[in-house]
Amino acid sequence: MKFMKDAYQANIKYIFTFLVLSAFMFVIYTKHLLDVPKIGLAVVLLIAVFLLFLPKKNIAIFYALVFSGVLTSLITPVLNTPDEPVHLARTIHIVEGDLNLDNSKPLISEDFFDIYDQIKSPLTKTNLFNEGQTDKKVDFGRTTDYRATNSYWFIGYIPQAIGFGIGKLLHLSVGISYYLGRIFNALAYAVLAYIAIRLSGKAKQLIMMVAFIPMNLVLAGSYNQDSVSLGLAYIIVSLFISWVSDSEKKVRNRDLILYVIICCLLATMKLPYVLLIGLLLFIPKSKFNGRFFYGKVISAVLCVGAVTVFWFLLSQQVKLANFQLEGADLRGQLMNLIHHPQDYLPVIFKEILLSVSHLDQLFNFGWLDLSMNEVLIPIYVFYTLIALANVGRFKIPLISKIGAVLVSLAIIGLISLTLYLTWTPVGSYTVLGVQGRYYLGVLALMLPVIVSCSKNQLKFDFITDHWIVESSVIIVGLSMIHTCLLYTSDAAD
Repeated sequence: MKFMKDAYQANIKYIFTFLVLSAFMFVIYTKHLLDVPKIGLAVVLLIAVFLLFLPKKNIAIFYALVFSGVLTSLITPVLNTPDEPVHLARTIHIVEGDLNLDNSKPLISEDFFDIYDQIKSPLTKTNLFNEGQTDKKVDFGRTTDYRATNSYWFIGYIPQAIGFGIGKLLHLSVGISYYLGRIFNALAYAVLAYIAIRLSGKAKQLIMMVAFIPMNLVLAGSYNQDSVSLGLAYIIVSLFISWVSDSEKKVRNRDLILYVIICCLLATMKLPYVLLIGLLLFIPKSKFNGRFFYGKVISAVLCVGAVTVFWFLLSQQVKLANFQLEGADLRGQLMNLIHHPQDYLPVIFKEILLSVSHLDQLFNFGWLDLSMNEVLIPIYVFYTLIALANVGRFKIPLISKIGAVLVSLAIIGLISLTLYLTWTPVGSYTVLGVQGRYYLGVLALMLPVIVSCSKNQLKFDFITDHWIVESSVIIVGLSMIHTCLLYTSDAAD
């Protein structure tokens, strides 16, 4: 009883806030208030109960990440995240024992098309739980096959494959296997994000804020391999920030080896973020233990560079015959850049400058067609308050700030260049295919740099770790209520 009383006293204000905001969501996004979907009410009740029992301890961060990830994995309709069909196909391909890709004719289990035929169906309306699994393989036909993931190694698909594979091993329904894959992916992200938060030192609240951005959790609760690659990127950013912001912390050899290993993995999962290895060049020499500082750093950069080149050349050997964007041609676009740099390089520079404008897509869910623009102002106020509360809390050396900015611009530039070469019609003066989620890792790196620029610390005593966790769960919950209402309010549940 004492635990219940303490939990009630500590969390009642968060529950009240959540219920009020949920009521606003129902008014704004429900076409007919008398036709409120039962699944939406169930989500409200579930989140309210979770908020009530969330303790004021560090482990609560992990609980909240797990809860939020599992919630999004169940509430997000079938295959309703960007590129999820092709990531699902790659996962099933791995479950079937084929870890790597080749140019042979692609075949896939019929289970894939059972799921594909239910695309955008919410949990309460899908027929997948009545579908038994089969070992029969069929051709993809005109559907984009798993070879579209040729630039990603199988490492980023291990969590999803374990979940889906357990379902297949136990002969469970296609629906249960599908959601198990999503849940295991969400759990993997929760573990990686929690590690990053614990490693982040004085930037803990900022990394926590980024880790709980709903787009992160939605990606984690899908088959997208971004959950693993973003989790690893946050760990790298946290290591760097903690090294340069803590005057007593030293970069040990084992820390450096871990940093290099993660960067090598990123080369096989999220190529532009391999440039995070460059942050080592901007860590003050005094932070390193022992001798041979320059030798260690240069060796680390060269090692990651060699792995990146090797993986790029290896991945390009896989050809995708049925995937060609209209007007796009890598060789033709590259020749344009080489022969007419004065015309086409400014296109890349313009996209770099416009990169911040794409962050508004972080609250466009589904296939970027479910916008929460109507309720974003209080959410942005929440993020702004966290940033202001951390102003002046820690210091970052000038050389490290410069390095973080340069590396961030390099990552944004490489993302823009990649999309221009592979996704944009030849001769275009606009870069197509850019999505705000591509910059989540850059956001995690730049926020600590920005708030450390002021020496005067602002006092926001009410912004505690517990306040951020509870509020973040509320925001994730509101985004899931938004999804429930848009996909289930047209018909009675």
